[in-house]
Amino acid sequence: MGDGARSANLNRSTTDGVTPEQRRQYRAIGAQLAVHVRQQQGGAPSVVMLRALTADLAAGQSQLVLPLRELVSLPGFAALLAKAGSGGGAVESQALL
Repeated sequence: MGDGARSANLNRSTTDGVTPEQRRQYRAIGAQLAVHVRQQQGGAPSVVMLRALTADLAAGQSQLVLPLRELVSLPGFAALLAKAGSGGGAVESQALL
């Protein structure tokens, strides 16, 4: 990452109103979602299942429920599921977010 991008990330992390503890909690929710997605047998989980799962995982973080629900409903999210755990898809992930 270049110095300009690093500075932009640093500035965003200090001005987006998210505390380090919240950021840790958000990452934990994302990690739990990833574990559930990888454990699915027989292909990618349905959007309905993903919405329910995100609602359960983010139950203690009400501000995340709607954004996560919208995120897992995007066609681009489904396309990224195939790349989960592969180490690829970073560009697609950033574009989606």
